[in-house]
Amino acid sequence: MIYSKLAALLAVLCFGTLGANATAALVSVNTSGDTETSYVVNDPDVGEYTVTISGHSGKAEKDGNYYYRTSSSRDPIDDTWQIAITGLDAGEYISDFVMNTTRIAPSVGGGSDWDWSIEFSADLAGGGTYTDTRVLNNGQVTVDPDIAFSAAVAGDHFGQDPTFYVNVVKNVASNTRAVGWRDFDITAARVPEPSTWCMLCLGMAGLGGLLRRRRA
Repeated sequence: MIYSKLAALLAVLCFGTLGANATAALVSVNTSGDTETSYVVNDPDVGEYTVTISGHSGKAEKDGNYYYRTSSSRDPIDDTWQIAITGLDAGEYISDFVMNTTRIAPSVGGGSDWDWSIEFSADLAGGGTYTDTRVLNNGQVTVDPDIAFSAAVAGDHFGQDPTFYVNVVKNVASNTRAVGWRDFDITAARVPEPSTWCMLCLGMAGLGGLLRRRRA
């Protein structure tokens, strides 16, 4: 009986480990110290890949921090930021991307009241699209909670070399404030290789044979 329980426990542990993102390290990237629009991420598990930000109207600096920002106008604004990941190998994918600080850009425009809506979306690896929304209104300065593309929330990861879209809209003519963001966390993972599954199956088969012989 004890051997059967041990075999069942081993199976749960092994399959659970392989099913989870066993090689999924979170990497934090600081974008606020420069005017760059592309960053090479050196991930300890999947190696190097590139994150490129486009669709913004420049990077504005305030108190030593640079923000990717929208355009600035009293008229309604409709801008879309694109965050593209390239350079992952087959079997590697992005599971999470978090924009750490999204807020009214501190050095752009003037006024204290605004009405912004933010919709973000990305294609899922298994089909379909993940979407979520945030707002900035009535003088609210910072988006809370952070804009996050999460595999746990979406129920699926975002595949190899995804692009994340963030549509930022000022709904009414108002002050000349802009919205900006800086810094991100990103998590990449690797699908277990077929050889890993084969070794696991062989090991479980061997364990099963050993237990049968002990009972005989």
